[in-house]
Amino acid sequence: DVSDKIFGYCFGSKQTGKTTTTVIEGYSTQHYYNEHTTWTESYIPDSIKKVTIRGGQLYSHSRGDSFSDCKCIEEIVLENIESIPQELFKNCQNLKTVTFGEEVTSMGAHIFKGCTNLKNITIPGSITKLNSSTLTYSSLENVTIQEGVEELGNAAFSGLTELKTVSF
Repeated sequence: DVSDKIFGYCFGSKQTGKTTTTVIEGYSTQHYYNEHTTWTESYIPDSIKKVTIRGGQLYSHSRGDSFSDCKCIEEIVLENIESIPQELFKNCQNLKTVTFGEEVTSMGAHIFKGCTNLKNITIPGSITKLNSSTLTYSSLENVTIQEGVEELGNAAFSGLTELKTVSF
């Protein structure tokens, strides 16, 4: 059932037993693997550049996430979201801006992994601990950590080869 997958519900999807996909001109595909060895492909029109999510729960699975590999989205705004799962934005190569609401209290590992155009991020003060691998494997240059973050995990900034500034 794809009703809990953001883009499959909005733009349509199909299930297949194969792990390969067909490229459809004008759309990006999102892949969701389930326990029955099927893939669900959800289509996102390439014309969508900004997504705002106002509440709900975001899911992340080892073989497919709500936003992973999405090439079209440039800006994401998350409001009334408490938890950001691991690798949620993995390989979103055109992602330039992510805005978190003050309700977010936890962030998973590698959430910006492979986001080559995301250069700046602000960690809201509602996150009391920034885990050790939250920001790793990304192209971040500037990280702003708002007042309220009390602890940085070991190696919180490891693998950030382009990092220039961290502001508190």
